[in-house]
Amino acid sequence: MRALFLAPLLFLGACGGGGEEAGNNSADEASTTVEPIPDNATIDPGNSVIPLPAAASPTPVAAGGFPTVFQGRWGLGADDCDPARDDAKGLMAVEPGRVVFYESRGRPSRIEQATPTRLVAEIAFTGEGQQWTKRTTMQLLDEGRTLVREESDPAQTLRYTRCPG
Repeated sequence: MRALFLAPLLFLGACGGGGEEAGNNSADEASTTVEPIPDNATIDPGNSVIPLPAAASPTPVAAGGFPTVFQGRWGLGADDCDPARDDAKGLMAVEPGRVVFYESRGRPSRIEQATPTRLVAEIAFTGEGQQWTKRTTMQLLDEGRTLVREESDPAQTLRYTRCPG
């Protein structure tokens, strides 16, 4: 009977639950770092939960309106910005309530402006007798001189330059 009583105590002793020598080797000390306690730390016996401020969420923009900084004529190449050309296949015109390409037109059904220079839009397109919807991300770079448009299905990234005047 005495052996049954001592068995749990032997098990606890093997776990290193004892005195000063437990965990007292150079390997343990090398892997343990102690963070300094800030001067403004307070004791919180209740271990209260302090809610963090809400993360900034994208600001929905009224349906049908591209922000002004995205509006304008954008070309994939220099020839696309030439108003005398009628074959500007890389021209994209962003207007307040639509986006116009060489052979298609799109109206946004939802626009979320994630930052002042980045938005995500659901755009309903029509062109060449067809209709489709695309999720499009637009990002302004170079102080608004470059617009990067990303789409999926099929995935593509296009880099436009703002056309003069």
